[in-house]
Amino acid sequence: MPLPLAPLRRFLRGTDGAITVEYVVLAAGITGLSIGAYGAVTDGLGALAGTVEGEINGTASDGTVGKTYIEGFRSGADGWSGAEATDMMGIGEVLGPIGGSGGAPTVSRDFVTDPDAAKATFQFDLYAMDSLDRESGVIYIDGKEVGRVTRNHLKGTTFTPAEGLAERGIIVRAEIVDDDIQLGGSTSWRDALSVISISVKDPGDTVNFGFGSTADQGVGDESFAIDNFVATGLRDL
Repeated sequence: MPLPLAPLRRFLRGTDGAITVEYVVLAAGITGLSIGAYGAVTDGLGALAGTVEGEINGTASDGTVGKTYIEGFRSGADGWSGAEATDMMGIGEVLGPIGGSGGAPTVSRDFVTDPDAAKATFQFDLYAMDSLDRESGVIYIDGKEVGRVTRNHLKGTTFTPAEGLAERGIIVRAEIVDDDIQLGGSTSWRDALSVISISVKDPGDTVNFGFGSTADQGVGDESFAIDNFVATGLRDL
């Protein structure tokens, strides 16, 4: 007797089971993706939490110990002596203008360092403005020169590090970002902008940052200015 084929044909044409299987496979795939995403998000949040906790506790994610001082002089110059924060035409708020002092460090600020910090670092923008002709902005750490930026409006800007820095555990770098460009101040003269970076090994309890200038005319004619000052490895701000 021939087998009845109608039930077999209905089974082969049926899609209910196939749809059920597809939904089961799809649901399993989504579940797997969710588990993977959860793991990735959890790891990311854990890393972020660790970074935030480190910043709160004074240990940055890059291993730097201590607090960080950041000053753009938009609300004054708290803690600084010898200069005030002003709005310099064309540039904005800066510490300055800083006039001549015979090169002595008449502008300064003390920084209290973290006892666990192996080093303290300082970075800032230094503007050399207007008619400077072979005059220098002189940078000091703890009362001793570490380098100077010399501006000659005829021949450009140079940086000269002081001697004996290695014995003092100090590294100084300077990048002349803009030179012989009108940045601000008098429109009759061109200016220069340098970024100065200083690292002080085993800084002790405090580090004194100082700045002086050999400019020999009034600040309306030639000057220096400091901006975007950042210091790390500190205990108190």
